[in-house]
Amino acid sequence: MRLAALVMLAATASNLVFNMVAAHTGHGPPYSIFLYDLSERYDDFFKFILSFPAPGPVAWGPWMRDRVAQWEVANPFAGIAALRAGGLTHLFVPPLTALYCLLNAAAMRAIDPTLLFGATLAALWAYWAWLAARFDGAGKLAWIGLGTISYPMLMMATRGNVYAGVTALLIIHALWLSIRGRSPATAAILLALAVNIRPNAIVFALPLIALQPLPRRAAVTLVVAGSGLFAASLLGASMLYPDYSLSSFIQGLSNYYDFYVIGDLGLAYGSSLYGALKLMLGYRPGLDLLAAAVAFGLIGIGAWLHWCKPLASSSMLFLVLAAYTLGSTVITDYHLLVFVLVPAALAVEPRPLSRAGGAALIASCLMLAPKNYLFIDGVSLQVVINPAILLVAASLVIVSELRARRLVPAPSPTMAG
Repeated sequence: MRLAALVMLAATASNLVFNMVAAHTGHGPPYSIFLYDLSERYDDFFKFILSFPAPGPVAWGPWMRDRVAQWEVANPFAGIAALRAGGLTHLFVPPLTALYCLLNAAAMRAIDPTLLFGATLAALWAYWAWLAARFDGAGKLAWIGLGTISYPMLMMATRGNVYAGVTALLIIHALWLSIRGRSPATAAILLALAVNIRPNAIVFALPLIALQPLPRRAAVTLVVAGSGLFAASLLGASMLYPDYSLSSFIQGLSNYYDFYVIGDLGLAYGSSLYGALKLMLGYRPGLDLLAAAVAFGLIGIGAWLHWCKPLASSSMLFLVLAAYTLGSTVITDYHLLVFVLVPAALAVEPRPLSRAGGAALIASCLMLAPKNYLFIDGVSLQVVINPAILLVAASLVIVSELRARRLVPAPSPTMAG
């Protein structure tokens, strides 16, 4: 565990040194920073929340007013008018996220938004520290440090995408409980919350149910809690903001697809298979379906292998994590914090480390590390490197697990001479 934390620190330091050298030699972004351009820092919090309606002026304090107050008067995320015109809108987020943004937009009329943002980041870090301190294995500080210095956590904080941070921590909490075979109802409720923020997280229902000693209770609770949360948050968001409804949410997703999937707004700093194919081939209809098919294939193989003979939690988690990343049409790198689940699972598995476990561990560490060195038209080649890592590692995990079940023969030794 300490070794994994040191690898993360070294990887982060390496990319930072590269950025410093690039800046010293006259190169600007993206070469001079491995995170988002600092001119866009915190935008996913301030810009997006301030696009939602709330009465009264914003209670700006002395911090950052000049940096973010512009979004009060000129915000690219518009409402129902933009939706009808096919423009970019804030109506694409699920009801729970919309309700959160509406409540925060109202709170910003009474509290300095900068203080709200700082308190939110502090709460997320405290949640991570609380979770990490409960992981087994040596070095609680190493666990805490792993999340703190990891590329996804730094990306989340500087971009201000607290929604991704909450989602990742909820998934980690839910699946850690499942790994330990504890609290199936609590784990299911936590995942239901995550799914209501990021629907793609539903793929984690497989390990949630498969790893729990009471799978039926976990499954029923997930369905009931997930649907109840969706209905309640949709009602609450609609009451506060009548333009937000189920139909406007669906139409907002369609507009989002036009800008982020067909267009290039979702390409940079992503790790999806679709993004890699799009960078190499350009937009082609059906590439997103191909990526989704690969993801469903990984989930199906994982479920079949587990049915034949229960998988180690690290192997199952890695296959689902790979599917979650590869199959999401748009998945920015701040969502990759969930890969800390693999070293967490391996810390409680019997030694020695299996071949499948080794492949999953190496790939997970690489996913948590920045690799933004080379760029094409401002887009890091990490967009291709990360999906390639996941495809290779997932293949190694599958082959290793097949051989462990004697479903694939081991290669014959090569004859010399």
